[in-house]
Amino acid sequence: MNRKKLLDAARGVVNGSVGARKKDSPDRVSDAATQSRSLRCFPLQQQHVEEAFTTSTPGQFHSLLCEKIRKAKTRVSLASLYVGPAASPTATPREQDFLDALEIAAAKPQVQVNLILDKNRALRPVPLSADANAATTSSAQAVFVALTAGGNHGDKNNNLAPEAGANNLFLASVLSPSMQYILPNPFNEVAGVFHMKAYLIDDELIISGANLSEEYFVDRHDRYLHFTKGGAGLVDFYHELIQILCDHADVYSGENSSVTPNNMRQPTTKTQFVQALNEFLTIPKENDTDEPQDDFMNNNSKSKTVAVVVPTFQAPESFFSGSTTQRGFPDDIEVTRSLLECALEQQKLQDKNSTSETVVRLSSAYLNPTDNLLKVLAEFSHIEFLTAGRTSHGFAPKKKAGNKGKDWIPTVFETLSRDACQHLEAAKLLYYERPGWTFHAKGLWLEEGKMTHGAKTSVVAAICGSGNYGARSETLDVESNCVLIIPSGSPLQQPLKQEWTNMLEYTSEPPLSSIGAGKADSTSGKRVKEGNSEAPLSWPLQVCLPILRKFL
Repeated sequence: MNRKKLLDAARGVVNGSVGARKKDSPDRVSDAATQSRSLRCFPLQQQHVEEAFTTSTPGQFHSLLCEKIRKAKTRVSLASLYVGPAASPTATPREQDFLDALEIAAAKPQVQVNLILDKNRALRPVPLSADANAATTSSAQAVFVALTAGGNHGDKNNNLAPEAGANNLFLASVLSPSMQYILPNPFNEVAGVFHMKAYLIDDELIISGANLSEEYFVDRHDRYLHFTKGGAGLVDFYHELIQILCDHADVYSGENSSVTPNNMRQPTTKTQFVQALNEFLTIPKENDTDEPQDDFMNNNSKSKTVAVVVPTFQAPESFFSGSTTQRGFPDDIEVTRSLLECALEQQKLQDKNSTSETVVRLSSAYLNPTDNLLKVLAEFSHIEFLTAGRTSHGFAPKKKAGNKGKDWIPTVFETLSRDACQHLEAAKLLYYERPGWTFHAKGLWLEEGKMTHGAKTSVVAAICGSGNYGARSETLDVESNCVLIIPSGSPLQQPLKQEWTNMLEYTSEPPLSSIGAGKADSTSGKRVKEGNSEAPLSWPLQVCLPILRKFL
């Protein structure tokens, strides 16, 4: 498969691909704005990915993150949904370890520590004990205490205003001001969250789907892509992206102070914010060069490119509301679709005698593919979906307060995942079922090769990041992914393929005639029995399913 064409498609270099609106696609951005600029990319060499896949378990992720933060020399920039507040240090020791590491880094005068979290999730009250009248803390307060305990800008009880260059906690809200005011928790989180995950310390970067709480440090299966030695500029890219997002976010100054927009700082407007993103995420096409593409063909060079990374950014239109400037960059949804369409075009153009086929493997903790994605996937002859089974679902009921009534959520996702497979004749559905563990890994693997028995396929492109490829990621949440274009013979092909293989150890392929596989009646639209299966949802959920699908 031609990697140059895949890279061009992912970056939006080719007019009529990324950024060109289709009649069946959302009206996301003007053609002229996007087609005049292409996304930035970063050609990686072996030195940048030597530790890319050495972290593969939650425990390793926790140890790596805490160690790097404790030893930070210049900067710590972290973007996540939330941080575990260690409300009960004995029950959540790893959350406390993480907060302690932040405190150590914040105490160093030469190290700047900045975190950006989702506003509503970070301010959600967390009881300090099981007592009904127990006092509460929050993710934001726990982080604030850690950042100020070192004395960099005041003690933890004074709630002093942040200073330029000091350690700060920023809170980003995806919602419009009116929705932010109207919706109570947790409905404000349902309407959209800051879901991006990027963890940067000095010249190293971890791109993941994992948040920063106890379960993500212990028994929640996720992915971790670790770039070192600056990642050919990728590390600085994410540091600057986080800074732009922080410039537009609110500053948290302690639980005794109100959270006000850009508190005590020069405020930015939405127009300035969108302009900054447009200029930062892309480059004018007239200034673009073929240098990254040429590196693909330089197989004999000692500085051979092992992958080219295209970082993406995704946000709902409400995130840009109030701006007089249009979003001028292709977002993650457009990039993913363009990449798949490019692979399809190449498959159709190959020699009729060729036995090579294209395989799409997609993993999502909460599988709910959108109609736009399903329409592209329907053209492929080999598709595999991997998602959380009922045992390992993130919303499976847990034996603690506050989780009652959530058992319907895994059932809904089970129905949605099976519906997706019934739309795709070539799709295989796999459920991750591991007792005591939950599943949170997300990503896409694009492979080519022979699908005959015993034959092998090789990875030509992969995506890693925070997106779940569902309606939430497309229309409600802020996301960031890294698209990797992998040249033939790259040392990254095998570990990327091994990621998928390792997940298969705990998977099973359910029969589509089992619970959840009832088909929709053509006249009533209601789901009915198929064979010996039972309708998976109660009638209220069946009626609400089209609405629920937009928020899952």
